[in-house]
Amino acid sequence: VLSCLAFRLFRFVSIFHFVASLCLCLSVACKTKRAPSGGQRPLFQ
Repeated sequence: VLSCLAFRLFRFVSIFHFVASLCLCLSVACKTKRAPSGGQRPLFQ
């Protein structure tokens, strides 16, 4: 039972980490898009 609970917790944490990194990437992309393109290169080409 403990190993099953730990596996569920690990899976939840990995999914949460994936979603958080995705949101961070999107926010950074939006910031670079809205920022004036004077010296700042776009993150995604």
